[in-house]
Amino acid sequence: MQLPAILQGDSLKRLLQGAVDALRRSGCSTADITVVRVPGAFEIPSQGLIKQANEALKNSIVKRHKPDLHARINDLAVLLYLVDDMSLNDPYVIIESTESESSVVIIINLAHPHWSQLTNKQSIENFVRHCVYDGVSEWKAYLKTKKIDPDTVKLIKDNLLRIPFNLGNT
Repeated sequence: MQLPAILQGDSLKRLLQGAVDALRRSGCSTADITVVRVPGAFEIPSQGLIKQANEALKNSIVKRHKPDLHARINDLAVLLYLVDDMSLNDPYVIIESTESESSVVIIINLAHPHWSQLTNKQSIENFVRHCVYDGVSEWKAYLKTKKIDPDTVKLIKDNLLRIPFNLGNT
């Protein structure tokens, strides 16, 4: 069953009206109901298409840019790219954690709207930390189990979050 096919035209209008009616029946004032339309919010491309698009972006970026940070964690090379010439519609982060047993590539899209919400050094450092830890956690989970299970990734990341993380000359 394809969700985009269901949530179009009259079907979408009926679902929306049913939700508004249910809110009103439960005592919510019409003035307190705000409908926000987000084009494409329910349209999730196939996993293959997402992987193909991210792979093409990653390859293009790796060819044009040098890593902004090249770190080592034991035998793992962590290559971090902070890229300002991507589209604001490209993903906020691209992580390649399954191609190599010795490296992980993390690309952060500085043109993404979320980046502009990071207003100070601490928020930027925290965001970068989470992106790096996501990549390292996915890499380790895949290395050990040959799959990326969300619970395994969260467990590994939880352990990483217990370690102090500092960028710069400290």
